[in-house]
Amino acid sequence: MKVNGVNLKNKDVTKDVTKDVTKDVTKENRISKIIELIKFNPKITTYELANQINRTNRTVLRDLEDLKKQNVVVRIGGRKEGFWKLNINNIDPHYFPSDRVR
Repeated sequence: MKVNGVNLKNKDVTKDVTKDVTKDVTKENRISKIIELIKFNPKITTYELANQINRTNRTVLRDLEDLKKQNVVVRIGGRKEGFWKLNINNIDPHYFPSDRVR
């Protein structure tokens, strides 16, 4: 079977789509948890965040970089004495189905 000129005979389209959708949902859940944890404790470390959401520190760092690019979170100060500042107005509402952040 061909779709848009691509032979799908050997491709498991359902598996690929499910994998992509699950990955996006998981990331949204992680990010919403990270935002809530930072709101609760602005001095939380990336290692503590990783521990709380059961992910690697690298995954948390990658998610925080995305949040920084969106101007949702800013790190004030250094690793030891610094804290996270949330820019609530920049948080994408799809991370929170209800108004839990505000």
